[in-house]
Amino acid sequence: MPHVLRWLIGLGTSLIGNHIYLVTLAWVAVQTTTPVNVGLILVAGAIPQAALLLVGGVFVDRIGPKPTIIASDLLRTLIMIVFAIVVAGGDVSPLLLATLAVMFGLVDGFFLPAINTAPRYLVPRETITRVVAAKTIVARGAEFVGAPLGSWLLVVASAAAAFWVNAWLFAVSVVFLAVTRMALPQ
Repeated sequence: MPHVLRWLIGLGTSLIGNHIYLVTLAWVAVQTTTPVNVGLILVAGAIPQAALLLVGGVFVDRIGPKPTIIASDLLRTLIMIVFAIVVAGGDVSPLLLATLAVMFGLVDGFFLPAINTAPRYLVPRETITRVVAAKTIVARGAEFVGAPLGSWLLVVASAAAAFWVNAWLFAVSVVFLAVTRMALPQ
């Protein structure tokens, strides 16, 4: 099933991007502000994500996972580009980092329910278990790869480079997910 493979590749690149983002955001915050502000910046991104998971789920039920996933990854691509430009410019303030973290958290609050709903739009009910198992393996692999890759990018390049790579990963995800067929099986 090529559409399932495309979905898994899109999912993997997007989730790797999530982990790179978290490592890089924390690194930039630690380098530019106080420990208290670092915690506030990270919480600022997590609160809207958690708050919107339920609303995001309702939204996905109304319009379907594919448009939500694609829109979320497009917005996350743009947010990463803004992060890269801001960090490369060197004028990083805690308020700006918190604002960008909130924006990312808001978008992620729609992405997560959509990506978790997608398997039922990919395959018939009797084969969904294998797709969910593959999704779990990809998600765990993304955790295993994303944070170390983000750390490596910080060491060999810069935070701006990590955000640029991240923008590219989200853009690749958009392409793979855009060409994935998602419809409720008959």
